Amino acid sequence: SGRIVSADRLISAVWAEEEPANPAKALQVLVSRVRTACGPEAVVRDGDGYRLGLDRTEVDSWALADRVAAAEAAFESDPTAAVALLDQLTAVDETDGEGPLGDVRAEATRSAERARVLLARARARSGDRAGAPPELEEAWRCAPGDEALLADLLRSEAVARGPAAALQRYEDYRAEVADRLGTDPGEGLRRLHAELLA
Repeated sequence: SGRIVSADRLISAVWAEEEPANPAKALQVLVSRVRTACGPEAVVRDGDGYRLGLDRTEVDSWALADRVAAAEAAFESDPTAAVALLDQLTAVDETDGEGPLGDVRAEATRSAERARVLLARARARSGDRAGAPPELEEAWRCAPGDEALLADLLRSEAVARGPAAALQRYEDYRAEVADRLGTDPGEGLRRLHAELLA
């Protein structure tokens, strides 16, 4: 949200300075600045320290994580609901994970990646198999080895490009797994392969 971004900029500016002579006083000044910029409830006392006084819905990274979790819960039984939860997500700030909010940014980046993969899969399962392969291919590049994702890609590819294309992708994956791990694809993929052959 705008308030958290403003607070982050203030905190980052203070961190960029040399360590203050009186850290406790510097923290009080920082809290005062954040409250002035973002509102008195933006930073609240919590025991001997401070915490952000924001609801989860007011912090983009938390709201994103909650929405992705809800979509994951809905995915198997109602992929259309998962699409509805994820379709309107805004882009995540792609700045690096440095600074006081680095962990929050890193978690948001991970949530956004999960959201992209899940959205591609949910769209395919919601009936858009013909239009899904490009999104699923991008998701597969981000999550290679996810056999459930590959199964969705193979099903969509069979509709959009024909069973031969899906069978070739399966064979490429089977050979890669055999070379790298000395094993076969999982049982679910092997069943799908038999379906595609039929």
